[in-house]
Amino acid sequence: MQIEIMAFNPVGFFEIAIDRSNGRPLIGIPFDVGPAGHCNYYVISDVEYRQGLADPRSLDHLVSGQDFRGSGRLYHSTWAHHPSKSCTS
Repeated sequence: MQIEIMAFNPVGFFEIAIDRSNGRPLIGIPFDVGPAGHCNYYVISDVEYRQGLADPRSLDHLVSGQDFRGSGRLYHSTWAHHPSKSCTS
């Protein structure tokens, strides 16, 4: 797994990312657990990914606070494994 952050929405406070190991497009939503900060990454469609790269705010409808409103599943949680590069870094 090689998650790379490609864009960031400072208003909605989420990332547009991709897993370079398999090309899977993702959205990263931060949550506060201790001082490190962590992210949950959810699968998004290729269309949503391209829209998010062009304008990260175009995906505001997919995120409400720390909740994912899209149809994709939870792909990876930095909390479940170890602190790594997260939404806040």
